[in-house]
Amino acid sequence: MPENPWQQQFQKLLARASEEFKRTSDDLKVEAQRLLGEVRDPANQRKVKEGLRDIGAWAKKTADQAAEAMESAVKKAEVTWKGAAEEKTPVNATPAPKAAPKKTAPQDAAKPASKPAPARAAAPAKKTVGKKKASAAPAPAKPAGKASAKSIGKKKPKSAS
Repeated sequence: MPENPWQQQFQKLLARASEEFKRTSDDLKVEAQRLLGEVRDPANQRKVKEGLRDIGAWAKKTADQAAEAMESAVKKAEVTWKGAAEEKTPVNATPAPKAAPKKTAPQDAAKPASKPAPARAAAPAKKTVGKKKASAAPAPAKPAGKASAKSIGKKKPKSAS
């Protein structure tokens, strides 16, 4: 017989736990047998295969719809981005001077014109990324002795000379 009451309590706990474990394992065995029987049944297999086909078709249709939605959203964003970039360009800005067309011999003028270029290719592409072109008036010169109040990045060390 155990000497301490805590040892008796511990043995009772172990006995209850083992009984619970046996009941749970028996329940799991019964449920596993039932599930195996259902899986092996040809009628259930047919139902499962049909369900999987339906799920596959639904997934494919949904993926296509999602791809179309993403594509349209990207196109809308691109159009919006280009529109915003065009609005930000200065109205008074003059386009870059084009090279003067070279004078051709009269023989070239007699040639029939080739297919007209598409409207998109006819207009020069506007640059939407990068530095803006320098304006006609030069920027005012900064005073030589003063440094700007704001700086970006690390400060340069002062030279000893």
